[in-house]
Amino acid sequence: MSDSALSCHPAVELAHALIACDSTNPELNPGGVGEGAVGALIAGRLRGAGMEVEMVEVRPGRPNVIGRLRGRGGGPTLMLCGHTDVVSADPDGFSPRLQNGRLYGRGSVDMKGGL
Repeated sequence: MSDSALSCHPAVELAHALIACDSTNPELNPGGVGEGAVGALIAGRLRGAGMEVEMVEVRPGRPNVIGRLRGRGGGPTLMLCGHTDVVSADPDGFSPRLQNGRLYGRGSVDMKGGL
């Protein structure tokens, strides 16, 4: 699949948006912006998918996002967990690029790629 065709895939579009959103951990990098913006992005996507969403601000600018999709029976519960913070990067690190079928940018091979 070509890079242009791949760039239209919903998972690639979401990964691109997550990578482009600076979520530098302020505890690891003084001046880091935290995960507020990326948390809002994720919350919006979850709401758009019909999930119940709760944002819990653990520290200023550092929310946890909880999305629930309730089942109809009494079966087991599945929990998926990930993190959205990254370490510092030069500004180009938050400019995702697709090259030869691979997505590059800060967090692409960390949890932003998995989320």
